[in-house]
Amino acid sequence: MTRRVVFIKEDNCIGCQICIKKCPFDSIIGTENFVHRVNFNECTGCKLCIPMCPTDCIKVISIDGDKKDITEKILFNFQRKKARVSRVEKRTESIINSQIDKILANEQK
Repeated sequence: MTRRVVFIKEDNCIGCQICIKKCPFDSIIGTENFVHRVNFNECTGCKLCIPMCPTDCIKVISIDGDKKDITEKILFNFQRKKARVSRVEKRTESIINSQIDKILANEQK
């Protein structure tokens, strides 16, 4: 049995992280300005990353395996990413509000 996953052609990857941010399952690994890779054991083949790639270096390939084998892992990853994004958004909002308060306090002096 085979299943579809995405594959990043490393020669064309510029390390922009757009695909990492778009992947709801945290299956793309990499850091800014370095080549990214896909963890096939966590990729659902949803293809959400493909149209986002500015260098068109992501394609779909077939690998041995069954989606049933990764169901628990992708559900866990989806919830983990959702929680992480929420924490980052809250922290960002707190920082912005703090900066606004400082600016307003300085204007009132």
